[in-house]
Amino acid sequence: MELRLVNSALILVVGLGATSCVRSDTFAAPALDDDFDQLIELAASHERSQWWPAVEKLGQMAATDDRVRIEVWQRAKVNTLGMRFVLVQSGTFVMGPDTRRVFNIQWFHSVKITQPYYMSVTEVTNSQFKSLVPGFRVDTQYSPDRDSPAVNVSWEEADRFCRLLSEREGAPYRLPTEAEWEYACRAGSTGSYCFGSDPTKLPEYAWCNYTNGRASPVAMLKPNDWGIYDMHGNVFEWVADWFSFSPNYYWECAKKGTVQDPKGAERGSTHVLRGGGWQVRDPLVLTSTARFRLPTFDRRFFSGDPVGFRQTIGFRVVRSDPAGSCASGREKGTQLVSATTMPRAPTPGPGLSGRRSGKRCQERMALPPI
Repeated sequence: MELRLVNSALILVVGLGATSCVRSDTFAAPALDDDFDQLIELAASHERSQWWPAVEKLGQMAATDDRVRIEVWQRAKVNTLGMRFVLVQSGTFVMGPDTRRVFNIQWFHSVKITQPYYMSVTEVTNSQFKSLVPGFRVDTQYSPDRDSPAVNVSWEEADRFCRLLSEREGAPYRLPTEAEWEYACRAGSTGSYCFGSDPTKLPEYAWCNYTNGRASPVAMLKPNDWGIYDMHGNVFEWVADWFSFSPNYYWECAKKGTVQDPKGAERGSTHVLRGGGWQVRDPLVLTSTARFRLPTFDRRFFSGDPVGFRQTIGFRVVRSDPAGSCASGREKGTQLVSATTMPRAPTPGPGLSGRRSGKRCQERMALPPI
């Protein structure tokens, strides 16, 4: 009996010692088995049936141990919510519609993204949102599946989600700027969409035109050339920028030549929405450049309206790279877009003056008819 007690005590001491070592900063990386390596390989697959469950499993593993979390992020770019990211390298592109006309008060202008960032390959899903915010109410009518986008989300709720995720992960998460969103959506394309300018190809990339009568599970259609899904259609997506009610902001951007890392207007009462949603019938609304507004505090939008745009609004997130660790090298699915490969932004002329900021422009700023 005494011997057993001594052995038990010894075992306990060894267990505590191991625990102490696990928490030590100098402890070696965990010895992960072959199954882990296989999950990493599957997570890099282009087949959703393979990479989606692998990414979910890696997220679950990452949530159990800080060392595993770091290993999973370094090797698969997956966080503890099972969100997968791709690296978007810095580069220059022409932002805005490729026509000499006002389109939701934005001029055709050159933008330089100076810092690489990680973009989530899908919109935030119901299961991911609910994992971080247990009280989140899933829209069981218009986005019922666990892998469908979280909808009926205000800009403030999306912003709060990013802050909570940053605290959980110990890394900076946020909404993309409008420029970052369009740059990632285009993925090097100079056409109206990530795949060119032929709207007949939209069904291959975008849930729209009331397909399924509700939001669809993410990543079911083709991604763009950088491996990012559903940038066209499924749900409108919040970005960080305020919507400028004056064309002067974009007029000034166009006059400057190339603008570096624009953050949008300094103030406003509404934020920008991008991408289009499953209710949209007009192909122009689904272009890489289409932008819309919605009053953030519009109670009609967030309560009471039977069928409105609240069922078509969600978001995706980006993870910043403050240490610059992704500045060197290039990950699969991304590429540098050189200014020499993009069309030159025209100099604003007399026909593109702020005088058109009256009623016609105000009508264009509203969400499109469906």
